[in-house]
Amino acid sequence: MSDKDLYRYEVQVKGGEWMFKGANLIGTDEATVDVFTPYGTSICGRTNLNQGKEYLFTGFDFEGNLMITLCDWIEDWKVVTEKQREYLLGTEYLDHCRACEPQLRGTIVALEMDQNKNDLVYSEQKSGLWTPYGCYFNPVPSYQFNAADCETDYSICHLADDEGRCDWELNPDYEECFREREEEWAKKNGPRPAAALTHWTTLKDCRKLGTRRMKKKCIKKVRQYLKNNRESINPREMLEEMLELREFFLDDKLFDEEDE
Repeated sequence: MSDKDLYRYEVQVKGGEWMFKGANLIGTDEATVDVFTPYGTSICGRTNLNQGKEYLFTGFDFEGNLMITLCDWIEDWKVVTEKQREYLLGTEYLDHCRACEPQLRGTIVALEMDQNKNDLVYSEQKSGLWTPYGCYFNPVPSYQFNAADCETDYSICHLADDEGRCDWELNPDYEECFREREEEWAKKNGPRPAAALTHWTTLKDCRKLGTRRMKKKCIKKVRQYLKNNRESINPREMLEEMLELREFFLDDKLFDEEDE
């Protein structure tokens, strides 16, 4: 890439504790450095930074030049959250950046929630679009529903156990953001999308669904699961599920006699 293809910024770099990484390239003292980016957004150039503003810069070394692109984390320092600053000033990002990687979802998708194994189910999870488990990253619907990108702003993908499982770190800020985001989704969408019902196997959450149609769909899934797995399910558990099914029918009157 030639010089004519690059846009140059002259950047005043803060030293000391504000140098989170890359001191081997810049040093630890305050300095003025040249930072380059491709000339144009069509080739991933970041050419919209404003003079006089404080930014968080991440980038890389390319043939002796400090480079930034649209793929790097470059943020107005004023909007960097307290939790992100805490991670930067500590070692969380450095400790986990190679151990765990977010599972990217680039479009609006519903996660498969297997409530029997309970590996993607979270108490505040209503939409099926986000979960703290497995480091699933689905930022597009966050913006679609005018909600925060909670994973980026308030959490970190970290090792959750000794077996190498990676989850989003649960903390008060993240959990509050998660609840608020689900509320924003609910304002526009109501009950959980049908796509998220695919693997339901118990009646645990059927009662929480907001419409008769969704409840009926959930119950039919449970009934089919019990029928297909009667040989492997503990008889006591099977009896409890069947009694609960009967109680559900009596309480909610969801099915006509011919449906049953």
